[in-house]
Amino acid sequence: MPGSSLPHDSRVRPFPRVAFVSSHLGRWPHRRTDWFAALSTACNQLLDENSRLLLVAGTTTAPYLTRCGELFGHRVETLDSTGVSRGDRDQLSVFNADVIIALAVGNRSRTRTLIQQVLETPSEGRPPVWFARSTSLVSREITEKWTTLGARPF
Repeated sequence: MPGSSLPHDSRVRPFPRVAFVSSHLGRWPHRRTDWFAALSTACNQLLDENSRLLLVAGTTTAPYLTRCGELFGHRVETLDSTGVSRGDRDQLSVFNADVIIALAVGNRSRTRTLIQQVLETPSEGRPPVWFARSTSLVSREITEKWTTLGARPF
């Protein structure tokens, strides 16, 4: 569950470029305490200090990454999304990342399709993928499938 302690061997190597991706949070994102707990857990317990959070304007995670960086000692790197369609902005961060963290994934979402494509590439050439363990954020079906493909819950 987000917010719980992680095993010591589950931290990400120092100073990676980190893509945070998420399905849409709805009209009242401030009510999604589970989502913010997952973001906090990832930034505080999963990543080493000074990791670079990849910010792409127009994504679900963009409004929150600067504050997350300030709170947990990470740098924020803004990627230029000029000319990139709204639907492809998560892809921009994922393709530039050393690590991918999925916070919320809808069953029929672009986020699911994108991460699924990453996980179906050979494991030696792809970045590690982590996803929130909470069933309110990622369904059991997705959890089971992604775990068998090498993604890790946090």
